[in-house]
Amino acid sequence: MFLLLLAHFIVAIAAVTVWQSRPRLSAVAGIAVFAVTSAFALRWGVTDGEVVREQWEWLGALGLSISLEMDSFAVMMVLIVSILGAGVLAYSVSYFDPDKTMARFT
Repeated sequence: MFLLLLAHFIVAIAAVTVWQSRPRLSAVAGIAVFAVTSAFALRWGVTDGEVVREQWEWLGALGLSISLEMDSFAVMMVLIVSILGAGVLAYSVSYFDPDKTMARFT
C-alpha cells in the first residue's frame, strides 16, 4: 500500500516538473496510477474480505510507527476517488490540449 501512495506522489511531481511539456504523457501516467490503485484496492478489499494492515517503525525509540489499513469502506472510498480522478484527468487532456499549462492539473 505504501508503494501505491508513493507512486501517486512521484507521478504528481513528475507531471509538474519533468512532463510539463508533455501533458498527454502526464495525464496517461496519472490515469494508469489510478487504475492500478483501483485494481489493488479491489483485490485487497473484496476478494479477501478482511482488513489488510501494513506497519513500519518510524521512530522506534519514541514508539512511533506508520500504519496503513485497507477495509471495505476504504476500498469504496479509493474507488470513488480513483474514478473521479481518472475522469478529471481524461477530461483535462481534451480540454487543455493546446495549452501548455495542463501539467498543473495532473
